[in-house]
Order: sequence, then structure tokens, then C-alpha cells
Amino acid sequence: RELQVALREFPAEVAREFNHGMREAVEPARQAIESRMGSEISHMKTGSPWTRARVGVSLGAVYIVPAQRGGSGASRRRSNFAGLAMSRAYEPSQVEAVAGLEAAAEVAVDKAAKTVGVA
Repeated sequence: RELQVALREFPAEVAREFNHGMREAVEPARQAIESRMGSEISHMKTGSPWTRARVGVSLGAVYIVPAQRGGSGASRRRSNFAGLAMSRAYEPSQVEAVAGLEAAAEVAVDKAAKTVGVA
């Protein structure tokens, strides 16, 4: 919350720099998720639209979500897909990526601060 308030006080360029840094920080986690989706979930081929993930950045959060959305009848064919994706791909990748994300977040904050001339 404090970071959100601080970013609003600076020029938009600072927020853009911070968001760019955060997007780069979660890229290894996104790649790990895509890899796990294809290897840890049975009958899921690597490269399938359902294995792809996308990164989103807002002022208060960075998130990774499936790139593929919905589909006619897809949920009926595999009703447990969300649970499988979370337990076999998203959560393990998140656990592995935490240390790197914290370090990358610090770098993103430092770059944003240099943009303004604070650091």
C-alpha cells in the first residue's frame, strides 16, 4: 500500500520504469509455469494454448495468469484443470521464484528511484 501511494506522487515515468522492472522480474517464474504445465499435467502438450501464461502488472501487484481463456465445453471436459494448474505448476513455480522476485523488486525500486534522482 505504501509503495502504491509513493508511486502516485512521482511522475508517470517512474511508475512505468517500476512496472517494467517487475514484469522482467516475474519472467523466469512465467517460463517455469509454462514448462510445468506441459510436463506435470497429463495429456497436456508443451506449446498448447492452455500451457501459455501471461504477466500482468498493476500499480499494486504483479501476477501471472493463463493466456488462454474459456472455450466452449473445455471446462466440462476437464473440470479439475484449475486445481491441477495451481497445485502442479503455479504454486511450485511461485515457491522457487520468491527469492529472485524479492531481489528483482529491489532492483526495480532502485531503477525507479534513479529515474527521479532520489537515489
